[in-house]
Amino acid sequence: MAAVARRCTTTRSDSRRRLARPAAHCDAYVDGKLAEFSELLATTLRTVDSGRNHLRSPSTGHGGGRSTLYDYQV
Repeated sequence: MAAVARRCTTTRSDSRRRLARPAAHCDAYVDGKLAEFSELLATTLRTVDSGRNHLRSPSTGHGGGRSTLYDYQV
């Protein structure tokens, strides 16, 4: 009976280790994707702020001589 209990405990431990590896890989993948999304949002916010500032600034001369470079134009 003790041998069966040890075998069950060993099998359970092995299963947990095998499940932990893919979970760690999944966590790393999700973390990377969230970092990419965070960078995209930061770039988008900078572009929106730049556009808002562009709209608030007075135009120079005739024909709206504003020439602002946005993140996507650089």
